[in-house]
Amino acid sequence: MSTCVNREISCPHCGALKKTPMWSAVTADTDAELRVRILNETLFNWKCPSCGYLAQLAYPCLYHDRARRFMVCISPRGDALAKLNKEIP
Repeated sequence: MSTCVNREISCPHCGALKKTPMWSAVTADTDAELRVRILNETLFNWKCPSCGYLAQLAYPCLYHDRARRFMVCISPRGDALAKLNKEIP
């Protein structure tokens, strides 16, 4: 099951606020649309509703594809992987 949280994002260009879905976990087997967005590199894209400014959000995300037997931990700052390594023996 994929996990999403909605966060308010402030546009760096105009300052407008927009509630934006951010996926902390994506399960490819149950969410085919999210899998496609990961593969075509659009899942982290963000567009300001006020001025049209385009940005790519950088936040931790765990991608799990059971059918293809792999998992990817996206950690822009590198800290999520270190935390995960401490939690999993």
